[in-house]
Amino acid sequence: MTSISIASTLSPAELQALSARLDGAAQEFSERSCNDYPLPANAANKAIALATLKYIESTGDYEEDWEEFADDVASAEGEIEFFDNWLMAYMGQRCKQLALGGGTPALSNAEREVISGLLELTAG
Repeated sequence: MTSISIASTLSPAELQALSARLDGAAQEFSERSCNDYPLPANAANKAIALATLKYIESTGDYEEDWEEFADDVASAEGEIEFFDNWLMAYMGQRCKQLALGGGTPALSNAEREVISGLLELTAG
């Protein structure tokens, strides 16, 4: 399998296309029964997972106690079992924000790695 990599600098058009692909994949993957996506439990990935939880909670798509899930993420060691469709939705939103400008921080190396992994899921 060819590894997909995300450039450190993307044009607004590329970010919009990436956002659309991730948004579409989030919808498709939400209908699957297995949505596990393992993330190494390092500080950068925990920050991504926590930001994703806050984003999902803000959309009203998560009805459980997300703070309990956030505690599990924060205390995870080794690996974080996360939902691929949630990561896709959040990363799609991040790309959309970047495409629109307005001072949103650029994608971190960790975010680009997560997006690359998610795109590999959609290609398979």
